[in-house]
Amino acid sequence: MKKLIAVIVLLLVAAGGFFGYQGYERSRQTELFSEASVYFEEKDYQKAIQIFEEAREHDNLFSGSLNEQFLYYQAEAYMNLGDYEEAVKIYNRFIGEKPKEARNYVLKGYCYSKAKEYDKAASVYEEAYEQTGEGEFLLNLCNMYIVTEDYDKALSLIEQNRDLKEEDTVRSLLFSEIVIYEKQQEYGLAYEKAKEFSETYPDDENGKKEMEFLESRQ
Repeated sequence: MKKLIAVIVLLLVAAGGFFGYQGYERSRQTELFSEASVYFEEKDYQKAIQIFEEAREHDNLFSGSLNEQFLYYQAEAYMNLGDYEEAVKIYNRFIGEKPKEARNYVLKGYCYSKAKEYDKAASVYEEAYEQTGEGEFLLNLCNMYIVTEDYDKALSLIEQNRDLKEEDTVRSLLFSEIVIYEKQQEYGLAYEKAKEFSETYPDDENGKKEMEFLESRQ
């Protein structure tokens, strides 16, 4: 019986030591997070990244979502430094863990857009739509095609998605169709599309402005 009690006592002491250490690590990690946040707010992003990295080394049982916050801050710091490649690595990690979460595709696509790697951004938005089904990625993809002057792909995308249930997405795509024809200086077609658009969405102010502009081109 005495041996059993002794074993229990030893286990309790060990557990107390373990959780005490984990509590210390949590406290240290929180301190470092606060310190890094100050550097981040002061726009000393390199120093902030260094301390965020140090904070992550104090991973513990109580870290919870804090490690995720570290990574998001680090990624934003990399973006602010113009180091989009490092930011993308972090977003790829999140995408691997949560492939249905839209936020990380938005941020990854933004990195490629800022780096003017538009083809890569388009690929991100294609994948994002396949994974999430969210219409915003169709709009982003269409915009990438317009930026790269790949108007045929943009028009094909619009044609394929005219019957989507997301009315706001369809409206934006149809407005983009007008813009594409304008950019190609096909003002007659642009006018016809603007007319159709205004008939479908009579309260849309942008549609009205396009109609007025294109009427002057007739």
